[in-house]
Amino acid sequence: MQIPKSDELLLSGTAAPEPNVAVDLAGDAVDRIDVGWCEFRFTGRTALRTARILELCDGETTIEEIARRLAAPEATVGATVTALYTRGILRDTRRAQVPAGLFAEHAVARGRTLRTAMSSEVELLGAPPHRRFLLGTLVETYHFVASAPVHLGAAVAHVADAQVREALVRLFNDEADHGRMLRAGLVAAGLTEETIECSAPLPATRSVINFLRTLAATDLLSYAVCAAVNESPKTDTAIKKGWDELIALDLLPAEALLPFRGHELEDEESGHTAIAQAVFAERATLSAAEQRRICADLESFIAVQHGCYREMKEFYGAEAGPVAWGV
Repeated sequence: MQIPKSDELLLSGTAAPEPNVAVDLAGDAVDRIDVGWCEFRFTGRTALRTARILELCDGETTIEEIARRLAAPEATVGATVTALYTRGILRDTRRAQVPAGLFAEHAVARGRTLRTAMSSEVELLGAPPHRRFLLGTLVETYHFVASAPVHLGAAVAHVADAQVREALVRLFNDEADHGRMLRAGLVAAGLTEETIECSAPLPATRSVINFLRTLAATDLLSYAVCAAVNESPKTDTAIKKGWDELIALDLLPAEALLPFRGHELEDEESGHTAIAQAVFAERATLSAAEQRRICADLESFIAVQHGCYREMKEFYGAEAGPVAWGV
């Protein structure tokens, strides 16, 4: 793991493990930590030190005390705790003020873990889908991406920093282009322009869109975290593999699925998840109250998405039925 800079260490803090994070031990060492959307592996002295630190991170024991018990440099222990914190493995249990950039990393990582757990529970694409279900997920994806300028426009209108505004405008333009690209994919799947025009996102999909739009207009920090969490954390190899497996099912023409694969690949290459760091760069630290508010907004966002996924399964579950809401 990359060690944070010394001036970013949570040296006076206390920490405890986040729930739903699987830690695999090999004797007295940590072999692997699975946070759902990715896993971290440890070897050598780092694996031993991480295991001992995790054992002592009980939410009450300070980093200073942990270092004393381990007879280790406080800076080394602080760096390890901070690295685990930014990856969503540990949570800060006491510190009132936290560096804004570190909190942004932590919140996005933790949000991805929550979102992955929620997706696994819903099992949106757990079983081999039928044609209508696969096409329905593409339709909902199209509507969500095509609506991105709605909430991004609200964010641009409410941001003060010129550099952050420029980053949001680039993202706005990217998503506008992607909406047109995904529309072409739906046409390749056999939908007419008239059908696409008449279709509408499911009410629960619209709820996700409206949630982001409201946050963009009222709380840019929460919006940035939720928007970053919603971007795919997968590598380009994993993205290609997933879409190639769907193409191999031969439920829809490859020409219909390739734009959706390309959209996900371009988002990964363009670094859309970095929007949180750009927005949080305006702040030096965040108070405990601000941290609680952002975490509550993030959990609400995951819950709204949960409702969206469930409604997609219900509406598109049968092999016969309308191709989209409103058609």
